[in-house]
Amino acid sequence: MKNFAALFPGQGSQFVGMYQLLYEESSIVRDTIAEAEAVTGIRLKELCFCGSPSKLAKTEHAHIAINAFSVAVFREFVESTGFIPKFCAGHSLGEYAALVCAGAIKFADALKLVQLRSSLSKEIQKTCDGGMTIIDGIDIETIAYACQKQQAQGKQVYVSCYNSALQGAISGTNKDLEDTERLLLRSGKGTMAPLIGSAPFHSPLMETAVEPFRQLLKNIETSEFRYPVLSNYTGRPYENKEELENNLINHLIRPVKWVNIMSYLAYRNINLIIDFSANKVFQNMVAGNAPIETLCYGSRRERSTIQELFQGDLYLKHKSSFLSKCILAAISTPNHNFDQESYQLNVVANYRELIQLGDKVNNKETKETIGVKSKGLELLIKILEGKKVSDQEKTRWIRQIADETAATYEEFKFFSA
Repeated sequence: MKNFAALFPGQGSQFVGMYQLLYEESSIVRDTIAEAEAVTGIRLKELCFCGSPSKLAKTEHAHIAINAFSVAVFREFVESTGFIPKFCAGHSLGEYAALVCAGAIKFADALKLVQLRSSLSKEIQKTCDGGMTIIDGIDIETIAYACQKQQAQGKQVYVSCYNSALQGAISGTNKDLEDTERLLLRSGKGTMAPLIGSAPFHSPLMETAVEPFRQLLKNIETSEFRYPVLSNYTGRPYENKEELENNLINHLIRPVKWVNIMSYLAYRNINLIIDFSANKVFQNMVAGNAPIETLCYGSRRERSTIQELFQGDLYLKHKSSFLSKCILAAISTPNHNFDQESYQLNVVANYRELIQLGDKVNNKETKETIGVKSKGLELLIKILEGKKVSDQEKTRWIRQIADETAATYEEFKFFSA
């Protein structure tokens, strides 16, 4: 079996028509985008499928669209295949989608964070006349040295992304960016691609965004990670949910350590990357760092390859169903009810019924329909209440089952409210 990681795209990966086929085919994608529209007030369907490239490219639109569709497509993948990744990572903006998909923050909260981040960045962009440029074909040490040389002369330009040995990004004031681009181009190597309309992300020029962003972060509910997320700031996995505030604050003002992230995935024997962009964003960004196979779920052809892979016999015997996850939750939660009669009535009896329901599905006596899933969830809730687990623990399990099966976002979304 492949050890796979999920990668989520960042700024610049948007284009009109992105993910449209998946949107038309998948009710989960449509439900997720409808949720994002309700939270943000942005008509994403119209913007992404019928709007103009210039309107979609605006920071306040592009960042929400990328984040929302990344989460939507990941949910569709989980529902389609029944598998979850060993690791998640997102490039720059993509880290917010990674955190949502790993269960660390709620989707609605991530959208609010991204909206605030976009709003603050626009103000900074106006104030300092700053921007961001991708540099390809020049080694990263040369890029870093050029920035240091410019800084020694009082110029504001910084390496903002260490993408690979031969690709990086720089952020700074537009005048200083242009001077640095000219300096680098003297070698006759490399290409420069300014990110039109971008703020100077991942640099000290974003410092004024820190406090208002911190205030919103303090009001965000966080949960334990279901699987590891690699931080752009550290290049390593988050160790716990308490690191969220520190890492996301530094995410604004410190460079993206993508080289470190890819090295870590290779070290942990990841041999398949599933790219959740719409246009193979990670093909070169992975190949430039490690020889790991990369397949894009947003590409129709590669999506078919991915689905065929996960429907193979080797994978199917490891696939978890909705009911099996309900049974796991029923077994795994500690008991706080020491009244034997109450325990037998509310826990044991409902557990037996849940097992019988699971056996019927496994023996193909019945299908795992929405009605069967609803019954399974109802039995699990009775078991958890019978064990007298906390409301927080009960909600955590229900959210985890919903996220890891992706089959219940519309039917059971009120449980994660």
